[in-house]
Amino acid sequence: MTTGSEPRLSASDPSERAPALGNDLLLPHLIDSLSDPDEAVRERAMRRMAQLGTQEATAHLLRMVRKAEGYTKTRAIRALGDLREPAATAALLDLAADPDELMRVPVYEALGHTGDARVVPLLKALYETHDASRVVLEVIARALGRLYHEQPEALHDLARHAVEGYLDRRDWAWRSTRLFQAVAPPAFIPYLLGIAEDPTQAWQRRSRAMRALGYIGDKEITPRIVELVSDDNGHVANTAADVLKKLRRRDDIATLVGLLHHESWQVRRRALNILSIRRVRSCIEDYARLLSDGRAAVRAEACRALARVRATEHLPAMEALLEDRTNQVREVARYTVNHLRYYSSIPSTVSLQSSGSRY
Repeated sequence: MTTGSEPRLSASDPSERAPALGNDLLLPHLIDSLSDPDEAVRERAMRRMAQLGTQEATAHLLRMVRKAEGYTKTRAIRALGDLREPAATAALLDLAADPDELMRVPVYEALGHTGDARVVPLLKALYETHDASRVVLEVIARALGRLYHEQPEALHDLARHAVEGYLDRRDWAWRSTRLFQAVAPPAFIPYLLGIAEDPTQAWQRRSRAMRALGYIGDKEITPRIVELVSDDNGHVANTAADVLKKLRRRDDIATLVGLLHHESWQVRRRALNILSIRRVRSCIEDYARLLSDGRAAVRAEACRALARVRATEHLPAMEALLEDRTNQVREVARYTVNHLRYYSSIPSTVSLQSSGSRY
């Protein structure tokens, strides 16, 4: 019963008692809440116990893992990981040997929340050798990635393993690719740039290095990727263009616009593609100029570019390509002209991003 001096506590959320009660007084209320019929109340109690981090809270969460079923058991396992306490981590490592895979999957995820480098050998070995579904491997990869981002120096070997696995698997095995995506180590940016820019490396390795840089997502490297759009190897140059569609840095636009005047038609086409997919409208006149380019592939890409940015003012010039000497250009012009005619008939307030792209 509540007295006049006792703080009023919520019956539904034990975490609301934290400001009113110290840990010693709060824990009994949380323990009571573990047997509440409301699943949400039990979950909040476990989450709050993980925040307390006391030995007694750990003991009660371990008991919940042993006796609970279904979602409540999964949440208790996750709470053990959130404790970030050696005894809880040891218990999770024991649970990782459970014969029931449905039990092990939340354990793998919880191990990623422990912040403890000691769990890495187990997770790494499981990822490399476990004959499991992609769903299970995805959970393990995310756990390894989370551990790396908390302790990058301690887990440098894991990051190198992820990088080299991504670069060297000729079959682009899903495991090596997904592990690298989860870890995405920024410390390896100089190493990856060195590979991408080295013409003596195999083009497959150079392309993978660039895609790896795209996954890491550091926009400060894009000036060097822009240089590779004009690389002598077409595969490498196309990969550079793909990466630049993802890593969008405004300061690179002027350099990309300059590539619209490049002597190589392949470079002009790639620059058109990158700029228009990024919906850059400041160089619409350059797009229109390339409608009369000597290469059919460039004229077709210029049509697509003008359609992407909805440059309806250049419809007459695009309509002229309906009579182009090459079938490729006529087909692209037919579709893009119809596309622009449609959008010229609706209000211009419609977002450029709202239209799907077939180009």
